[in-house]
This record gives sequence, structure tokens and C-alpha cells, in this order.
Amino acid sequence: MDTPHPGVEGSIASEKKNFDAFAVWQMPIRDIIAEGDNVAAYLVFEGSHVRHSVAKTTRQQVSN
Repeated sequence: MDTPHPGVEGSIASEKKNFDAFAVWQMPIRDIIAEGDNVAAYLVFEGSHVRHSVAKTTRQQVSN
């Protein structure tokens, strides 16, 4: 995500193109930091590419 999107709904809306492009994917939390009312998380998107603006592949993709 390039900009913050409040709540679960905002996060899903901002990442919908990724959810649609990868059939089987996961987004494990690598690190999480909390200070007061603020929380920051480092997530890694992992999945098998099936659809997007490029041809379908079965190559596994990991994005940090």
C-alpha cells in the first residue's frame, strides 16, 4: 500500500487488484510494532500469479 487506508475495508479495497491477480496467496506478518495507539506492520505478499495485465504464469511471486 502506498497510502494508509483505514480499517479492514480500506485495506481490502486498496489491494483488490492483487487479490484478483493471485489465486492462492498469503500475507504473513514479518514484524509488528505498537506504540501507544499506533501500530505498524511489515507484511510480505506471497502467491501464484494467475491474472493481471500480463500473461498468466504459474511462477510463485514474493513481494517485500
